[in-house]
Amino acid sequence: MRYIASRSRVTPPERTRNVVAGVAMAAVGQHELVLEPSGLMCWTLRGDVSAREVETILVWDRIVAAQYGRVLTLMDVSALGEVPSETRKTVRRAQELPMRGIGVFGASFQARIRATMLLTAAELVAEEQENNPLVFFSCEREARSWLMARLALLECAA
Repeated sequence: MRYIASRSRVTPPERTRNVVAGVAMAAVGQHELVLEPSGLMCWTLRGDVSAREVETILVWDRIVAAQYGRVLTLMDVSALGEVPSETRKTVRRAQELPMRGIGVFGASFQARIRATMLLTAAELVAEEQENNPLVFFSCEREARSWLMARLALLECAA
């Protein structure tokens, strides 16, 4: 099923820094996004994640969903801070997005709990575990490899 963006035009947030060789880079508060040409969203989460930051992250998710028909996310949570309940409520707005895989690395035990709370809040993991697996890895290379395999599988099924 192809994701259809809402009638309102989805545009990148103002803080887009630049595009180099097809790679878009943006800052959302202390957090950083690198959007690769394949559509892979690479987030580095630093410090606490606010509800306002999640709203901006969801704008990026919608842009990627509209362009690629799916969202695959590589997430570095090695410096993740707190995830307040207001933030977890905001994440629920992601339910309509075609999330198809989240590879997380750099997670201490506490960061793993916070990341799981954040993503489970949206029921992204609970309802569509098969379509949107959340997988933790010890390093970026392993997470990236899994996501690239996942992308190939999704493209074959399309």
